[in-house]
Amino acid sequence: PSILPLLQLSTTLLSVEPKHFDQSLRLAHHTHWHTYPKTPKMNAHCERFNRTLQEEFVDYHESELLDPSVFNQKLISYLLWYNAKRPHWSLKLKSPIQFLSIHNQECNIWWPNTDCCILLKLLL
Repeated sequence: PSILPLLQLSTTLLSVEPKHFDQSLRLAHHTHWHTYPKTPKMNAHCERFNRTLQEEFVDYHESELLDPSVFNQKLISYLLWYNAKRPHWSLKLKSPIQFLSIHNQECNIWWPNTDCCILLKLLL
């Protein structure tokens, strides 16, 4: 079971989009966004995050993909570290949570009101 429900999905718009896949998403009331192939600038932030995730985590944990529960548990730990502790050059070597805390910026995705984020704030 997933921790958070799937609400939105973004996929590359292929020349032959699987019709049944798209219909299943619509029936489940999920938003399905499409990007065009070979246009990484359309989705640059996601592409950069995917590259970082691949290079910093997946490449070092490929063998654990055989057991998705182990892989997912380690991925959760990595993502918590990525958002709470890892310095980001674009944020002047602050983590995203540190940056938001310092600049008192409101987040539109409810992070200040979640138990997980309260835990992250305690880690800082």
